[in-house]
Amino acid sequence: MTMLFIGRDAELSQWTKILNSPNGCAVVVLGDAGMGKTRLLDKMVGSAIERKDMKCVAVRYAVSSDESPGMITRLILEDAFMAARARIGQLDITNKRFVQWATLFDNLKLVSHTTTNRYDFLNALRYVPQKHILDQFVQRLEFLSHHLEGNSRIIIVIDPRNIESSVRCEAWQQVFTAIPPRIILLFAQHKSGTFVSESSIRSLQSVTFIPDVGGLQPFTQEELNLLELSNDANNAIKVFDGMPFNVASAITLLNEGNCTLNELPRVNDPNAIAASLWKRLQKAGPDAQALLYAYVVLGVAVPDSIVCEVAEISDTVLRTLLADKYVSSLIRTEPTGRGVCHLFLRDYIRENLLTENGKWTDEAKRYHHRAVIVYFNILRRDLHSDPLATMQFPKHSLHAEGTRAFIDSLTYSERAFHSLGFYVTYGELLEQALGLIESGSEDEIDIRYLLGRLRMQQAQPEEAKQELNRAMELLSDKQNLAQTAKITIELGKLFLNEFQSAESKQLFKQAIDAYIESNDLVGAIEGRVFLSRSLAADGNIREGELLLLDSFNLCDSIVPLRNRQRAKASLHTALGRLSERQMKFQDATEQYHHALELTQYLYDREMEALLYNDMRDVTKCEGNLDNARKNQQAALHIHEELGMVGATAEDYYQLGILERRLQRVDSSRESLTKARDLFKQIGNAEKVTEIDLMLR
Repeated sequence: MTMLFIGRDAELSQWTKILNSPNGCAVVVLGDAGMGKTRLLDKMVGSAIERKDMKCVAVRYAVSSDESPGMITRLILEDAFMAARARIGQLDITNKRFVQWATLFDNLKLVSHTTTNRYDFLNALRYVPQKHILDQFVQRLEFLSHHLEGNSRIIIVIDPRNIESSVRCEAWQQVFTAIPPRIILLFAQHKSGTFVSESSIRSLQSVTFIPDVGGLQPFTQEELNLLELSNDANNAIKVFDGMPFNVASAITLLNEGNCTLNELPRVNDPNAIAASLWKRLQKAGPDAQALLYAYVVLGVAVPDSIVCEVAEISDTVLRTLLADKYVSSLIRTEPTGRGVCHLFLRDYIRENLLTENGKWTDEAKRYHHRAVIVYFNILRRDLHSDPLATMQFPKHSLHAEGTRAFIDSLTYSERAFHSLGFYVTYGELLEQALGLIESGSEDEIDIRYLLGRLRMQQAQPEEAKQELNRAMELLSDKQNLAQTAKITIELGKLFLNEFQSAESKQLFKQAIDAYIESNDLVGAIEGRVFLSRSLAADGNIREGELLLLDSFNLCDSIVPLRNRQRAKASLHTALGRLSERQMKFQDATEQYHHALELTQYLYDREMEALLYNDMRDVTKCEGNLDNARKNQQAALHIHEELGMVGATAEDYYQLGILERRLQRVDSSRESLTKARDLFKQIGNAEKVTEIDLMLR
């Protein structure tokens, strides 16, 4: 779209006053659809960055209407953390989502390789799953505000969808009341949206609306005269009454599209303009049409590699299309990739992909199906879970293949959601799935099971029991051994965590029997590992060892090979821990080395870190503190790489104690200080107090 910008002097003057004030605030640009909100946002941000008397840096998020405040703020926190990791040398930036934050850090000199407290800076930006996301968001803004030097501003742009419900308004209100100095949250909103009409938002002193009342107005004739159009063109666009989208689109059709004046719509209707834009695009060929269809189906701005696969075009074809002035004018570049330039055009194209009853056409489903394949492959091959793929994979599965595929995708991506800390988002998707299925069905059992596991991750044992018990109730009249075993073992874990070994043993035995009967040997071995822990808790260590040794016979029948090796690694680890309990340190070390060899082959980094911690304990008990320290550092390196805050805190704590025993006073104090700060982040007051006493 032609980057048309004229007028808006009053709005820009209002924005200048906001920038001049050091107070933190939220700024909401108001206007009907097509009134140029996004273009004004761009101009406002550009004018801030160009100022010589202050340093202003902006990061931009184009979000969709189904993204909650928690989802949006979680993404912002992740980007800031990952960019900080890159700037201290822990990560190479390959994703455009992080580049904007990296630029912010560079321009404001917030973190560098030479910063003595760079790891403290990194740890302060970590996301903590156990704490409320909006509270963390405000705390991170406060942290960044505290580190700003001179006359600096951080502008976070959130554009352009409406906030649909009053519930979400309440969440944003929590943020707006606590924005720290020199931080500006910049929104674009429809003037009649709930977000704008809520009196609770309107009454906040920290929120400013641009313009104050009425929303953005159409261009005046005096402003249109600034375009210096020919008399014929000027007369042709008068029918649009100064509506920015219609005017800009008409100029795009005339200039980049080489259309004649007679080909312009004769009515002031954005849908008619969108139809003209699409009609002209079709002249560019089927590849151009496929590209725009792919952007619309994908729904969010994506990297070029993804849209090429979904549109089934090559990189060369994409470059050719982007070199076409008209095609490129309909595509907008965002920090996360590219997408359709305007909602009116996107919605018009989307209508072409829907049936009369509002369902996706078969052609649209093919695009969704290709998106499923792309995101599935990303999730399958990447060591670190990709946020875009994690979020979008279930959505496209639903549109491509229906509810059952949606549930299967949620099951497959469970680990990715958990590793990213997207607990709220995952819970919302599971609740959405519940609303799509028949009550009491096997689908509901699957969802209740996933919800139970989610509540366990969120440290909500009672809620977890409620979901898992509901799933068991639904199973009572069904003969599904596989589901029974899965749910039973999760209930057993809950009782084991609560030191109720008798109840946990009974549940684990039931789960093992169900796994064996359903021929799931991997599950049976998992059940035996947990049963051995329950037996050891009751002092029956030898019985637990015999159970584990016998389990190796089951491994020989497991296929594929990776599953067999993973099961063997689990058994070796469990045997090592039982040997360690009996102070048989040489036996324990041997078992851990067997497990580590298998785990490194599987490239399971999280399990590898746990094994290094196990070997730390053994070498420490043997009196070899130097080796214990090396094992602890290896675990710490992996946990930091994976961004696991709680585990990293414990690693620094254990490292500090080891260094104290080795009389490495300065190193010990540094490690313990980092551990204390991390424990403070995750709300472990007991550990914080303990470490404070040690540091005195």
